[in-house]
Amino acid sequence: AVMSISVSLLVDIISHDMYSMSNNSIVHITSSIPYAAGRLAMFDVASFFVFITLMAYTPGPNNIMSMGSASRFGFRKSFRFNLGMWAGFSFVMLLCALASATLAAFIPKITVVMKVAGAAYMLWLAWHTFKTNGVDDAGEGRPTFSGGAFLQLVNPKIYVYGFAAMSSWIIPSRPHVLVVVAFALFIAFYGFLAT
Repeated sequence: AVMSISVSLLVDIISHDMYSMSNNSIVHITSSIPYAAGRLAMFDVASFFVFITLMAYTPGPNNIMSMGSASRFGFRKSFRFNLGMWAGFSFVMLLCALASATLAAFIPKITVVMKVAGAAYMLWLAWHTFKTNGVDDAGEGRPTFSGGAFLQLVNPKIYVYGFAAMSSWIIPSRPHVLVVVAFALFIAFYGFLAT
């Protein structure tokens, strides 16, 4: 199911961006979005929630490490690890928001590459998840807050998650910086709920 949704997402992204490129500018999409008196232009909320739900609940380093930690040490001892993941996730989402906004402002054509690379990574992740044998390779150390936070710095899935969400839904709406920060923190919290 994840793979078929990822394929349809990739097709939608490519067809959407090919349409915008055929109109001589990728900026055409973002410049045609209404922006009135500082209000956030509405984006497709349903597709946004489908995307963040798929990204949050499909297996990745956070889900696997959280599940492995809870099965070894119990919920209470693993909770601080999950809080660390949330803190690190929030930091990475804020970095992704900043990077997406900067790239969209200075290099608009990179948006297509970011979306295609993100969708390709999701396909690879779905395939890899499908092919795994279910053996848990987690270490023997106790779960710590800092371990959960630092895991986020090397977790490629959340970078793809952050760049795709920001560049596809949030940044094109041209919201105020506080709205971007709020969405970044919301995405991190939503991901935290899935662990």
